[in-house]
Amino acid sequence: MITQFLENALDLPEKILFLNKEGEITARDFLRDIAGFTETLRAKQRYALCFDEPYHFLVALFSVLLAGSEPVVLPNNQSGTLHLLSHAYDDCLDDQHTFQATNSGFDLTSLDEQATLHFFTSGSTAEPKCVKRSWSGLVRELCALEASFANEAFRDCVFYRSVSHQHIYGLTFGLLWPLMFGRVVRLERIQHQAEFRRDLLNTSPSVFISSPAFLSRLHLEACPPHSIHAIFSAGSALRYSVANQLHQALTLWPIEIFGSTETGAVAFRQQSLRNEVFEVFPTIRFHEDESKQCIHVRSPFSDIAESDYMMSDTIRTVDEKHFELLGRASRVVKVEGKRVSLCELEHRLSSLPGIAQAAVTVLNQARECTAALLVLNEKGVEAFVDKGRFAFCAELTLAMNGYFDTVIVPKQFRFIDNLPQNPQGKLTDDATQSYFNQYQLDILDGHCDAHAASIVMNIRPGLVYFKGHFENQPILPGVAQLHIISQLIQQFFDPSFSSVTHIENMKFTRVIQPNTVLKLVLSKEKSSWRFSYSDRHGKEYSSGKVK
Repeated sequence: MITQFLENALDLPEKILFLNKEGEITARDFLRDIAGFTETLRAKQRYALCFDEPYHFLVALFSVLLAGSEPVVLPNNQSGTLHLLSHAYDDCLDDQHTFQATNSGFDLTSLDEQATLHFFTSGSTAEPKCVKRSWSGLVRELCALEASFANEAFRDCVFYRSVSHQHIYGLTFGLLWPLMFGRVVRLERIQHQAEFRRDLLNTSPSVFISSPAFLSRLHLEACPPHSIHAIFSAGSALRYSVANQLHQALTLWPIEIFGSTETGAVAFRQQSLRNEVFEVFPTIRFHEDESKQCIHVRSPFSDIAESDYMMSDTIRTVDEKHFELLGRASRVVKVEGKRVSLCELEHRLSSLPGIAQAAVTVLNQARECTAALLVLNEKGVEAFVDKGRFAFCAELTLAMNGYFDTVIVPKQFRFIDNLPQNPQGKLTDDATQSYFNQYQLDILDGHCDAHAASIVMNIRPGLVYFKGHFENQPILPGVAQLHIISQLIQQFFDPSFSSVTHIENMKFTRVIQPNTVLKLVLSKEKSSWRFSYSDRHGKEYSSGKVK
């Protein structure tokens, strides 16, 4: 199919293939760049494609294949990753690679349709895992996408995307699919709502390749007439509330894709009428593992097509073509000796009134426990403000105690605007863990309303603030006291409050040592916050005003 694509491009040199900020890129431009780039390469090499620019990435991809070499796609272009995986490639190509576009052409007979592409995924192990995919398998996947989703309306669509071309979903759906079937690709990624409105909410027919991370950040009211024909989402499950919001605003349901780097696209769904069932692509076969409930997939898109591949996702089989996705099998853990599914905890938390999203992790502290990162909906925000943080968390704990053993119920909560997700739309445990780190305060009691808080805390010895202050006589430095204040303002009142930038009337009356129980009083005064640290007897340790 590469040969057919290149032959078609040679026959239609003026055909527009790409759009960018500078204008249009035609088939002639693309072929000249490929020819020039190919001349700089050697045969039988493994080339790491480390391009931030998607156009350069595609030029290099086709050039490497034409040179009889193998492309290697790393999970990112960070220097640490390049060093860690240096054994996996012979040379690295990036945006600084120089070449001269030429009309000299290239030898299509040198093209191997069975060529291997190496994808490295950031898996659960310390080192990324290499997944080999043949070009012929990718082509079969692209043909399946075309047969399943393309219609007459797709013919003139411009493809936009918010996902990276260095992720296989962004590459196959966002670049290769439209390119191979003669559609125009917009090269710049859509990264903000303003760009989405500007570029897609117009009269030009379009398809949008995106992720739950981006779609959940879109806040669209009823939109003017538009020509978006389809929105695709992959990387993780899309919440029904987000899918429904898009339907209300755009009168279309997003198409969710379930798959993996190893298998390619496996199944799809649209959540109209709250349908949670996925339908597999016509050539895909699957079954459910009897003991673990994991899905086993046999796919012609994969190089393991002759055998079943067990994915790390649990399912409930509906029939031979449909299944319900339950969650990640790898997220079944033991806490204090009791087995629990973190997915089940997240599902139960998300079903509680006031909770929009939840992410649960396990903290290996003095006593192992679960902790939850929560995004509140409007009702949740109202309840949080009315009742205060402590009462709100107590109600969450009480509700969860009705479903789980007390040991399993989350012992710590953090409230944020959006769950942290990487460019592929995935929530990593490291990102969740970062909200529960060594700056964690030992809060004993307190009360909070819209403009003030009274928080009782134990200044425990393990806090990172004590490092270097001082070895034989540890004290809590003033800068640490200010950091605690900014941390609590961010947690209780204003998520955008990152640090103290202005100090007034700062007074240090007493030294704060480890294991001191203190009450911190915070009160809002216009754009500033007045604070005071005191002990249970009312003796003041420090006070002032910050913003």
